[in-house]
Amino acid sequence: MADGVIVGSAIVKRIASHQQDPAMIGHVAEFVRSLKSVMAVG
Repeated sequence: MADGVIVGSAIVKRIASHQQDPAMIGHVAEFVRSLKSVMAVG
């Protein structure tokens, strides 16, 4: 459960840091993809 909180917090931080960027969804999606690829390997 703690891992989910950490990942969720990281996603919220990404959203906040790209809040004014029209490509914000792409930045967040790329971050989530990178997490998925690491989890698939590990």
